[in-house]
Amino acid sequence: MTNMCLYFQVHQPFRLKQNYSIFDIGKNNDYFDDEKNKQVMQKIANKCYLPANKILLDLIKKYG
Repeated sequence: MTNMCLYFQVHQPFRLKQNYSIFDIGKNNDYFDDEKNKQVMQKIANKCYLPANKILLDLIKKYG
């Protein structure tokens, strides 16, 4: 039997805060919208990443 290695890379861009202005550069390094990033990642994980992983796991269990 041939061995196979599957490689998947997950990428999501970081969302920036809406109220971060050019005048904050150098004064405030808190420019990512952590709450929005968390919400988007959870939504995408539930709709895509987790179901895909479940399918792969089910197939591995079924076919070894």
